Amino acid sequence: MSRDGGHGGDEPGLEHLDHGSIGVDGAVLTLGGEVDSLVVGAWARQHPTMPTAVRVVDVAGVSFFGSAALAYLVRLARAASPARLQLHSPGRVVRRPLEITGTIGMFDVIEAPGPTTPPPGS
Repeated sequence: MSRDGGHGGDEPGLEHLDHGSIGVDGAVLTLGGEVDSLVVGAWARQHPTMPTAVRVVDVAGVSFFGSAALAYLVRLARAASPARLQLHSPGRVVRRPLEITGTIGMFDVIEAPGPTTPPPGS
């Protein structure tokens, strides 16, 4: 949903705003662009329950990581427990808030070019 209430983008399962997006495809949650309270709020309204099948979070394309995005990832990690989520390619914009809040330890950080789906049962 765009800021004016219209829908942007064509990709199914991906919530687009003019500036950021969140999408899920099986076990991979992908965040892109500016992930702020508008993006997270729109995603949460469309998906009121946590996507519990998610085991990989790809943040390689994130250019802004707001407090709402941080809170959402923490809730997602808690929902996945006792499994640990893989956090793929966190740049400084994602890594720094996680380090400052002490929440980086909730994730297995993978410095890889793209996500891979973990084996079943992990």
